[in-house]
Amino acid sequence: MSERIVFGFLASQDKVESLIGSSLDAAQLLRRCPEQVEELDGFLEEDHHDVDTVTLVQEILSGELQEEEARAYLYGRTLETLLTATGESLGSIDVVETYDFPDNHQGCWNPNLQRIGLSKFAQFWASNNFSFPWVPPGPGVVRRIAWPDLTIIGPEDLAELKEEFRDCRWRDKLRSLAAEHLSEDEDYADSAREEFAVGLVTVSQWIDRCLESTTTKKEATSPNGNSLVLIMDGSQ
Repeated sequence: MSERIVFGFLASQDKVESLIGSSLDAAQLLRRCPEQVEELDGFLEEDHHDVDTVTLVQEILSGELQEEEARAYLYGRTLETLLTATGESLGSIDVVETYDFPDNHQGCWNPNLQRIGLSKFAQFWASNNFSFPWVPPGPGVVRRIAWPDLTIIGPEDLAELKEEFRDCRWRDKLRSLAAEHLSEDEDYADSAREEFAVGLVTVSQWIDRCLESTTTKKEATSPNGNSLVLIMDGSQ
């Protein structure tokens, strides 16, 4: 079965961008998250990439980015590990039953978000609007690659999303959403509805957390004014 997973992180966009060219020591930072480093190293080896996680992160921290498309893809893959070390990890959302919504496949929930009143959030979900590590992107600049999907939502938009989640009665609208919008097989509609609801509750909790003050003192966090970073990975 195809599936995706969405990781959430609390981080300051300015602080994340300041990591690029900061000359921090990658090996020292990554000692904080050995499991993520081991997992990414395993992927790099299995996928026949002749580089390891520490080397990739050090290139980012030194600001000496290689321009090849293949390297850009690998830089995108490092962000989860880098933010585990330098930001605040919020958890993850499984996209399995909701991977194949009939009118928008591969984990893109956007049409159903519109149907249940979360139109502003639909503008951000899977929008791939964060050009890391080529930042700031500036007007009209598109990320070099399409995967993994990196999305960032700033504090002003998060405040508006908090209101939208609170006011639009999305739960009621989701309960009454026709099965044909949830699954091509009616037998799986209820499980897709349930997974969708769990995912949205989790997102709303992440939004609340990012709007709160934080005492997390790490390189990519600020006491206030943090953003929500969403990293969508998995089946393509």
